[in-house]
Amino acid sequence: MLMAARKLQGIGLVLLVLIFAMMLYPVSLKVAATRSELTRIEKQIDRTRDNIRYLESELAVRASMRQLEQWNA
Repeated sequence: MLMAARKLQGIGLVLLVLIFAMMLYPVSLKVAATRSELTRIEKQIDRTRDNIRYLESELAVRASMRQLEQWNA
């Protein structure tokens, strides 16, 4: 009787671990998807910052051209 109870206890523990692992798998997938989305957004932010830097330098060049035109007029 004791032997059967111990076997059931062992099987129950294995089943509990399997159920726990099955519950964690979707969470792991969600984390991976979120990380992927975060990486995509970070790349988009970097591209936008580069674009802003370019536009700021373009604005500075055009402003200095206007100033030069005023001085030469």
